[in-house]
Amino acid sequence: MKLFLIFLLFFLNISQLTACRLWALYTKNNLGFSMLSNNEKSKAYNQLNSFFIQSTFMSNGWSILDYPTDTENNVSPIFRSEKTAFSDSTVYWNIIDSLFINGTGEIGLAHLRLASSGINSVPNPHPWMFYDNNKSYSFMHNGTVDKELLFNLITDNGSDLSWLNNNEPQTFDGSDWRTVGWQNVVDSELIMLYLAQQISERGDVYLGLQVALSSITNQGISAIQLNMIFSDGISLYCFGGSNGLSYTESDEHFAVMTQPENSGALNWTGIKNGELVVIGSSGLVNYPNFLLVENQNDPFFPENLSVMNPAYPNPFNSSVQFSFSNIPEPMDLNVSFYNLNGQLVESLLSRNIAENEIVKWIPSLELPSGTYFLQANLGNNVFNQKILFIK
Repeated sequence: MKLFLIFLLFFLNISQLTACRLWALYTKNNLGFSMLSNNEKSKAYNQLNSFFIQSTFMSNGWSILDYPTDTENNVSPIFRSEKTAFSDSTVYWNIIDSLFINGTGEIGLAHLRLASSGINSVPNPHPWMFYDNNKSYSFMHNGTVDKELLFNLITDNGSDLSWLNNNEPQTFDGSDWRTVGWQNVVDSELIMLYLAQQISERGDVYLGLQVALSSITNQGISAIQLNMIFSDGISLYCFGGSNGLSYTESDEHFAVMTQPENSGALNWTGIKNGELVVIGSSGLVNYPNFLLVENQNDPFFPENLSVMNPAYPNPFNSSVQFSFSNIPEPMDLNVSFYNLNGQLVESLLSRNIAENEIVKWIPSLELPSGTYFLQANLGNNVFNQKILFIK
């Protein structure tokens, strides 16, 4: 029995090494990478140093993408390599340094590849890029999905090849993807093309992702094979299996990693199975029941998603207030406040709330000055904001 447990632990540790690694960062308050404080840059460097060490086991290259301030032109990754970042250390750290010294963008993505399909002797093709209507979409993936299944979803079981003919998957050697080149097509690119197809058809990123990912999982693919970070240059959309991705928040940025750094400087939260986490200018929003079940025709959420407006004043002295936009009808609201140790300090009574209705919190007299987390559960949405109380 003891030998079996040792083998099981060894197997689990090895299996954690056999998947790609993803990292993303979203700066707050339109700061841009170079405008982050030294303390915030240090936290980001901790993440990227851990990422660098993990690259030892990622034998099929690394890449990094920076979204500049102007995202209307076609954005391309800063760098792609066929080497491990660990063996490419000088280039890796020079690019990281340049990003935090000169970078004006607010979104960055990086990927370490361990190939599971397609050709692997090329510079890391993640993040995959798709350009449409002056937007640069990017997509990074950790997992394996059957290419024939994806082909059938994109083409309606082979009856309509127009989307693939107009947006041909890469084979990297000039061969035709319809014939011998198919063996070099990467499943991740097909996932990206399917996501882009559904987004284009619905004219909405959220709905396109919901329909596409639901269709894939309804074919029997586990969410753990769909760990992904998607961006339109405005927000980050993170999805996957239980703890397939983890996210964190600091004073000036959000970050997402497949295997979080462990310096202790930040608290990381694992994504729930089938959950979508959206990070944007309004903060971080969780959609724990994101997927549609088979034969469910209506989207789970309306096309115009509810948004929590920034709490104000922030910092505050005696009271703080907030409201919500895009609420089609009154919804149930539960609000809780936590300290930096994750301890609940106060909850507001549950109530129905309408669009732009003001919610106010007056802290108790005993509550000390400091940083607190506001968590608002509005229907099936979970919103989080950091607030600073100064007596």
